[in-house]
Amino acid sequence: MTQERCNAGKVRWLAAWTALALLMLVLHKLAWAPPDSLEDGLSALSELPGVKSAANAAHLLLGPFWVVCNVLTKDWGVYNFWLSALACLLASGVVLLVVRRAVSWRASKLRNHAGDSSEERISRRRFLVDSPLLGGAALLAAVGGHSAAIAPYSIRLRRYRVPIHDLPESFDGLRAIFIADTHLGPRVPAAYIRDVIATALSLKPDLALLGGDYVHAGTRYIKPAAAMFRPLVEAGVPVVGVLGNHDWYNSRGLVRTFLEKTGVHMVDNARVFLDAQSRRIVAQPPSSGICIAGVGDFLCDVVDADRALAGVPSGMPRVLLSHNPDVAELPTIAGRSGVGGGQRRIDLMLSGHTHGGQIGLPFIGPLYVPGNNGTKYAGGFVQGPAFPVIVSRGVGMSICPIRFCVPPELVEVKFTRA
Repeated sequence: MTQERCNAGKVRWLAAWTALALLMLVLHKLAWAPPDSLEDGLSALSELPGVKSAANAAHLLLGPFWVVCNVLTKDWGVYNFWLSALACLLASGVVLLVVRRAVSWRASKLRNHAGDSSEERISRRRFLVDSPLLGGAALLAAVGGHSAAIAPYSIRLRRYRVPIHDLPESFDGLRAIFIADTHLGPRVPAAYIRDVIATALSLKPDLALLGGDYVHAGTRYIKPAAAMFRPLVEAGVPVVGVLGNHDWYNSRGLVRTFLEKTGVHMVDNARVFLDAQSRRIVAQPPSSGICIAGVGDFLCDVVDADRALAGVPSGMPRVLLSHNPDVAELPTIAGRSGVGGGQRRIDLMLSGHTHGGQIGLPFIGPLYVPGNNGTKYAGGFVQGPAFPVIVSRGVGMSICPIRFCVPPELVEVKFTRA
């Protein structure tokens, strides 16, 4: 009888292992369909409420496997079915081992409490060891679940007031929204980005500026990623943007094409002007207005400030868009102009890319920030070598599927006359 019960227990655990592994695999494949897939049915399923949040939580458990896979093969393996299946089997097995240990510990404790002398009584040492471990595991699971499924979509609004010299009187109080790193794709659902755009519209901005990384992974996301900004264009808000490194990784040409078809003015190593009278974007310097320029991505493109700011009147305010804030440290940006040899005027630079590090600790800050300048450009208002920089902590996520103590943010900048 005891042997039969033991065998039945093994069958139940094996069934649970199989079911959990299959659930994780289905969630993973829904979120991480082949990068060039155009299967509308699969895309629609992956956008169902909660799917990507659950997939992010599952992907957090799979993280160690992907790291090992990348070290051994130089490929993350997220699109390989068999590697994905193996990762899900291993991760679900670890989860069930922890759960089984917790169940066994709890059952043993209850038997001991009931005074069942026929069963092995739980020792004081085992209680002292297992209680913190199991409590810690439960706390870690709760924090991990919140960081993967809730925190990444709890958007915050961050406001800045920036005084600008020579700002036209009619632009005193001009409000611009800055949206960076939407990363539509396996980790970030379209519905969340649509909500962010709706929030931005509710602020009634005079101008919308975009900081790049519109798509995370997969060309199938490019067209819908660009379409996210159509409500801003249709509302009559001038929209200007640059590309980010992830846009280059996927297809910079397609990203640019679809954004421009949507009505976004792209200014990679180029510039446009916001006319003070019409409040519209124009190609040539108006008699009164501001210049909105952009440079190419720091990692994937050429950063050409001379080209971006060519022909801009010296007395006209200049706002520079750069996906990567490290651009502010470049001698070609912070130093003298290669054209006239004089100090290049830049009144404010807006950047994204860092996501604020995504993971931070109270009183300590972000644990890691991508870039060449440590945590200097993690987020917020930063004084660069030659001009101020506002760094958005981003809307979406990148490699790591969580946010902890670094909430996503929408930025509003109010320009005032200095």
